[in-house]
Amino acid sequence: MKRCFSPLFLSALACLVHPISAQLLQNITARELLPQVEAKAKNDLGNDAFPTNVLFAAVDYQGIGIRMDLSSGKATGWVYRWYAPSIDSAELLLAVKPLVGGPFILPLGTDTISRSLPFNVGTTPLIEPWVDSPEALDGSKSGGGASFIQRHPDARMALAVLLRNPAPTPNLPIGEYWLFMYTAADDTLTCLVYADSGDPLRCLSNKAPVITTLPRTIATVGELYTYDVDARGEPNPVFVLERSPSGMMIDSASGVISWVPAEGQEGLHDVSILAVNVHGSDRQEFQVQVRGGTMAPKITSSPVTEVHAGEIYVYTLAAAGTPTPTFELTRGPKGMILEAGRGILTWQPSRAESGEHDVEIVARNAVGSDTQRFVLTVVSEPRLEPIADQTTSVGNLFSIRAVADGYPAPVYALVIAPAGMTVDSMSGVIAWIPSVRDTG
Repeated sequence: MKRCFSPLFLSALACLVHPISAQLLQNITARELLPQVEAKAKNDLGNDAFPTNVLFAAVDYQGIGIRMDLSSGKATGWVYRWYAPSIDSAELLLAVKPLVGGPFILPLGTDTISRSLPFNVGTTPLIEPWVDSPEALDGSKSGGGASFIQRHPDARMALAVLLRNPAPTPNLPIGEYWLFMYTAADDTLTCLVYADSGDPLRCLSNKAPVITTLPRTIATVGELYTYDVDARGEPNPVFVLERSPSGMMIDSASGVISWVPAEGQEGLHDVSILAVNVHGSDRQEFQVQVRGGTMAPKITSSPVTEVHAGEIYVYTLAAAGTPTPTFELTRGPKGMILEAGRGILTWQPSRAESGEHDVEIVARNAVGSDTQRFVLTVVSEPRLEPIADQTTSVGNLFSIRAVADGYPAPVYALVIAPAGMTVDSMSGVIAWIPSVRDTG
């Protein structure tokens, strides 16, 4: 019996189909074997399993080669990662299709691929629509892959991954993307492509510039604003201000930005920086908020003034001012809390606290203060006190008072009652003189 030992993720395939060569595996798209992969994943993990990543990786093992055809975007093998939240477990499945016989869907160790990926695969499900590899590959070529292949005769695809980014980052908006990594002997090109459109987001060579710093976004009139832009790249990039407010300058060699905002430049200003070398460029765009000199606080937010008893009331204050103001709760109901730095006001009133409550908040800095006052109303639905069964006699006045609490004060109405019975809408007093026909 043949025994196989290898840390590479294709060892399972090699044990089953060796000595199959790459020429005996069909070129397929990432989507082609998806139904079979899904059936296998749900059988292994359960019906709640969903795909988090689809990827291609160029690997050789014992004569078996997983390769991508750069002209079509098809590959001799694809890997799919599925995750089942009910059991908090993931599975990697490799799909290949020999020229003879049916497809192979093979489970791989979950650590095998994760170590090779340039990001955390996570547990976020992929969502439709997602393009297949040919459209995405064309997008990467138009973004820079075509010129990379032209410059490097030995260029090949080393990695292609379908990924979803659930939260925005400085370099990647929310969305689904194909990531392609082209390799050659002396260079690497990584391209991100929008999955829904196939349009390129960016392509970066390992020698092209990549800006690695985050900007300062606050400046003050009359004070020096600086931002030291750093970028890696070979050769060292030069820096250019593509868009900037009047008076801002950048040192083209060091990337240091300097600026002293003048009176009249208060507000938001767009800035765009380009780092450039012979292999490419990287752009960083941001806004700088210019504040005036010292300025007393001015509360600019407005509160919600009603909350239901039992619910949590949250009011986030905002205030202009230089230096940045802090907040103080100078008047409010028992249990109300205000975070001085962030200006977050919270309170969870009980039913017993239904009614109106005065609230007073002060924003302060070294220059002065501003006060905001408002009335917070705690509303609660009416609750009737139970009334026991009653007895009366014909011709006598029957009277009893219904009692309910709630805020605002409830009004009363009879929903079901014998003829002639009334209720005072404000006091809740029920009155009735029964006749002989009302006996019972």
